[in-house]
Amino acid sequence: MAHYAKDCWDAEIECSYGWVECVGNADRACFDLENHSEKSGENLSAFVNYADGPKMETVYELKINRKEIGQILRGDAKRVLPYLEKAEKKQSLLKSLYEEFESKGSIKVDNLTVTTQMATITKSQKSVAGQAIIPSVIEPSFGIGRIIYCLLEHAFWCRSGSDEQRIVFSLSPIIAPVKCSILPLMANEKFVPYVQKISKALNARNISSKIDDRGGASIGRRYARTDDIGVPFGITIDFETLENNTVTLRERDSTDQVRISIDDLVVQLDGLVNDRIVWKDI
Repeated sequence: MAHYAKDCWDAEIECSYGWVECVGNADRACFDLENHSEKSGENLSAFVNYADGPKMETVYELKINRKEIGQILRGDAKRVLPYLEKAEKKQSLLKSLYEEFESKGSIKVDNLTVTTQMATITKSQKSVAGQAIIPSVIEPSFGIGRIIYCLLEHAFWCRSGSDEQRIVFSLSPIIAPVKCSILPLMANEKFVPYVQKISKALNARNISSKIDDRGGASIGRRYARTDDIGVPFGITIDFETLENNTVTLRERDSTDQVRISIDDLVVQLDGLVNDRIVWKDI
C-alpha cells in the first residue's frame, strides 16, 4: 500500500481474461493537506460548528519552554521542538502526552526525555462551538483503456440461427458514436429528397447519423453492417414513404420495427438516444 494511503481498494470488471482491475481507490485521509499545512505554515483546516450548539469539552493545552529545552538539550533541541509544535494542534496526541506526564512525570520524544521544566500540558473544561477538521481525500485512479475494452467486449455478441455469424455491438444509444443509419431501400432518385430531409433534421438535433445508400446490397445486409458498428437505430425509406410520408424505424438488438411519420421521427429518436424514453414507448 502507498505510503500516503490509509486504505486502498480496487474495482474490477469481469471479461474474457477474468477479473481485471479498472479503478484503484486510495483513501489518502488528510495526508495531503496536513503536509501542505506543515510545510507552508498555512492553516488548511475547516471549522465545523456543532449542530446542537456549543458544548463542554475537555481541552488540552501545551506550553513549550523553548529556553529550557535549548539549555538542557542543546543540539538535540531540534529533534524535540518540531514534534511538540505539531502536537500543539492535535488534541488526541496531547491527551496521550498528558497521560504520560501524569504517570511518569516526563515524556519521551525521539528517545530524549522531556520534563515538566521543558513543557507542560494542562487539562480543562471549555465551552466549544465546534471543531477544526482537516478534510480527507479519496483518490480514484481509472484505467480508461481497460474500461473501454471491457465495455466493447460486454457489448459484443453474435446473432444465432444463421449460417454465418452476424456480429452485433449493443452499445447503449447514449454512448454509441453513430446514433442511427439512414437506409434507402434501393438506389432510386425519388428517395434522395427524403434522405436529405431526414439527415438535415437529425443534424439539427445533434443526432449523429450514417447514410448507407451503396447499391448492390440488400436492406438486410445493410442492417447487418450497421449492427457491426453498434448503430442502435435504422431508418428505412421505401416506396410507402413516397405515399404517406412514413419510414420504418428498426431497433438494433431486437430487430423490431415500427412504422413512424417523418414528422414525429426526430422527436422520438431524440428521446431514445438521450435515454428519456425506451424502445417499448415508441
